[in-house]
Amino acid sequence: MKIEKMSDFFTVRVDGYDEHMLTNVPGCKEAYKIMAQLVPLEANSLLDLGCGTGLELDEIFKSNPKVEVTGIDLTQAMLDKLKEKHPDKKLELINASYFDHEFRKDHYDAAISFQTLHHFSPKEKVGLYTKIFAALKEKGQYLECDYMVEDPQEEAFYFR
Repeated sequence: MKIEKMSDFFTVRVDGYDEHMLTNVPGCKEAYKIMAQLVPLEANSLLDLGCGTGLELDEIFKSNPKVEVTGIDLTQAMLDKLKEKHPDKKLELINASYFDHEFRKDHYDAAISFQTLHHFSPKEKVGLYTKIFAALKEKGQYLECDYMVEDPQEEAFYFR
């Protein structure tokens, strides 16, 4: 069985992605709004890991329209859709893996990740969390909204 590359998976689905997430994935529409409420209003710089088409940014821009965003995503088509939706925003969009891309040190007031890290193992996440911490300013905040599995055996089952 051939496994589809993640970037290919999302490229094929980019046109219906926003509608799917907002109407077919329970809780997403509300979670985007909640995440936006948790991002500090005084944040001037934001790192968005796995930004996709920017559904979380759609909400964040409502309360903080001037925030400068560095968005990283594996899928160029998703980044193109994000830029199309927000041509007037300060967006630095990077087509890369956030595991491989070097973040600016002590640069961001906040960093967010919305439903992207469930694809990765705890070991991979720890290394990423270290990078995120180094990228945040002294009082910077990291917000993560994702699926969680409480039982390590259940998580191992799903990874297999």
